[in-house]
Amino acid sequence: MVEMTNPLTALISYQAAYKEGRIRPQACPSPSDLVVLMDKETGPLRVSYALIEHGVVKGIAIFIAGPHIDQIPLFDIGYAVDENFRCQGVATKVMEQSISEMRAGFGRHIPRFYLQAVIGTTNVASQKVAARIFGSSPKPITDSVSGQPALAYLRLIECR
Repeated sequence: MVEMTNPLTALISYQAAYKEGRIRPQACPSPSDLVVLMDKETGPLRVSYALIEHGVVKGIAIFIAGPHIDQIPLFDIGYAVDENFRCQGVATKVMEQSISEMRAGFGRHIPRFYLQAVIGTTNVASQKVAARIFGSSPKPITDSVSGQPALAYLRLIECR
């Protein structure tokens, strides 16, 4: 059975690349605890924000450019927290700060953008984070990658 895309896999890969010096994320320009890495290695623009303390990636939020909605850019978002730092507010902190960074950075070029998160119906912890961040009722869907039941969260971010 094909599994849903798991952002924890990206966090583990990011941690390894960071430790080995294969990636060098930059400090975010506005006051936050995050670092940022932008690339197009796998195709569309990918913006990865991470909370790193003492060389350990505690949490990550990854934004991938997707199709536009009514001519407004859309970013699919995935987030994960290292197992040692769960239930400590790390996911919410990374999400809130990364959205602020996206708003500040992209706001110079676009007035607004959408964020979308697709979360499996069994992933209750991520659903709780999404409810805090997206603040809207999710739409029940079937995940296009795995075919499994999921919830789609959508939020319009105003930059100006």
